[in-house]
Amino acid sequence: MNKEFWSGSTGRYIITAILCLVIWGATIGLVYADMGLIIIIPCAYYGWQALNRIQPSMFLWMSFLGWIIYFVVKFTLAFFIGVFVAPIVLGRKLSARLFDGKQ
Repeated sequence: MNKEFWSGSTGRYIITAILCLVIWGATIGLVYADMGLIIIIPCAYYGWQALNRIQPSMFLWMSFLGWIIYFVVKFTLAFFIGVFVAPIVLGRKLSARLFDGKQ
């Protein structure tokens, strides 16, 4: 395979998929290792961003306890969604940086 193939759209998709799988494998490995806190924060960050895209933007009137429960549930969901979203986002960013020299 030559450089033209890898710099084309098919090559980019292949490299992005490989990077996503590698990052996802490392994410799962770190979650099950003793270093889980290192990966929880980035996964929760990207998961939180994904949740914000699908969550309606409205203000909810709740008590203080309601807000605590809301943020605990949202953070937990953000982590579990982030385990799948973070590798995709990071794989796309790395792939773009490899090919375009930018994010």
